[in-house]
Amino acid sequence: MIYIALNVIFNAFILAIILLIGADFMHIKPHIAWCLGYVIAALLAIIGYTKFATSTIGLFIPRRNMVGREINKLEPLFQEVINKTNNEYNTNYKLVDFNIKVSDNKIVNTFAIGYNTIIINRGAFEKLTNEQLQAVLAHNMGCLYYRDSVRSTALLFSSLGSRVIMGIYGIYLAFATIVSNSFKGKNSKILALISWLPLLVFLPVIILNFIGAKLFNILNLKASRDAEYRADAFAINLGYKADLISALEVLDAITIHDNSFVAKLMSSHLPTMSRIGAIEDEKIATPNLVTPFVATNSSDIGGNSEVLRLGAILCLGAVIWCYFGMVCVG
Repeated sequence: MIYIALNVIFNAFILAIILLIGADFMHIKPHIAWCLGYVIAALLAIIGYTKFATSTIGLFIPRRNMVGREINKLEPLFQEVINKTNNEYNTNYKLVDFNIKVSDNKIVNTFAIGYNTIIINRGAFEKLTNEQLQAVLAHNMGCLYYRDSVRSTALLFSSLGSRVIMGIYGIYLAFATIVSNSFKGKNSKILALISWLPLLVFLPVIILNFIGAKLFNILNLKASRDAEYRADAFAINLGYKADLISALEVLDAITIHDNSFVAKLMSSHLPTMSRIGAIEDEKIATPNLVTPFVATNSSDIGGNSEVLRLGAILCLGAVIWCYFGMVCVG
């Protein structure tokens, strides 16, 4: 949650600067523009926790409903995972609470999105045995149980404002390039300079946004890796230790490894051998990374605990942010 709150503050700063630059054009006072930047970033983060956000993200992920043979294979496997989860964690999940979708991608991969969706690539169907599939389903159940997949969506939405601005900047960059190349005659240089002027004004903001986004991505990688360990521990606790190791060995055998420092630093997922080693050495024998943001059924938004805590932090931040805007910016 701390990453999301920090990301909100950073994106609020970027949005506030953009709005301050255009305050006169939009006929709004500077302190209003400053506060508006924070409000937009905070609202986007809260929206990121809703099922609307999950559905929106799902529109950009290629997937389809399972066909008969896939249903016959996967549903019994997943039902066993659900039964073990209910017994071990005192939940009341049901098969109908979850959506299992299939991607026709040949890469061996499965992942969870939102509150109740697991996507399985066809590559996983072809390369993994039933037992291995069950182990990775248990891993993804851990992602859903701890709501790590929801946090990823919230983090993405909290930075949506600056991402849109970057997109608009890129579109205008292409437009300015086309227009400047089309100018001819003695006034062509002046006209080209005019078309590029908005880009030069916003360039420092764009550079700041780019650097900041990269730094926050690096910071968030630790949380992503911790989530991987926790989901592995969840599967182990359900009794899938050997099958999870076996599935990871299959994945490791077909993975092109880059052991450079930069690759390790930027990877959101742990190297498979690191995960295997942690499991074999019993470093993650039990899910000891406790979080109150869990749910007893798929319609429960984690008891709203994390959303409420984040909302309280953002409200407190809004008071400080707007006070600073009134005193210093206004």
